Amino acid sequence: MSILRSPIPRPALVYALAGLLPFLACTVLVFLRGDDTQVAVTVEALYAAVILSFLGGARWGIEIPRQVPRAGVVTLTMMPSVLGFATALWTMSGDQGTHAASGLGILAVLFVACSVWDVTSRDVPDWYPRLRIALTLCVVILLGVSALGVLLG
Repeated sequence: MSILRSPIPRPALVYALAGLLPFLACTVLVFLRGDDTQVAVTVEALYAAVILSFLGGARWGIEIPRQVPRAGVVTLTMMPSVLGFATALWTMSGDQGTHAASGLGILAVLFVACSVWDVTSRDVPDWYPRLRIALTLCVVILLGVSALGVLLG
């Protein structure tokens, strides 16, 4: 079945789309420019780190059932959570303008890296790359818009 014709299972699609709501809410709050802007950026960065951890965990779950899990792949599955957490901390530290904006940008790059891995992998279900491309585009746009809002604010 073609990757573009393979249906995405409804539960995966519904929960994936629902997972975009916190990103959207935080981006909207950044542009309201109230006292909660810093909180919105912090929440968005922490949520991004959680989702990156989830993506790494999904890849861990694909690799671990192998008779002999590949050490390099298992190591790579840990990178989204470690780098996402470190970047979230960076986003919350220092100058809330440049640190926040650069941190959100780094998080966007991490999402792209995870998506590239998923899209090019032969180990994932045939519908998964399609879902990951769509979600990654949405997340990257929302993180980028939030970073822009921080810089303009």
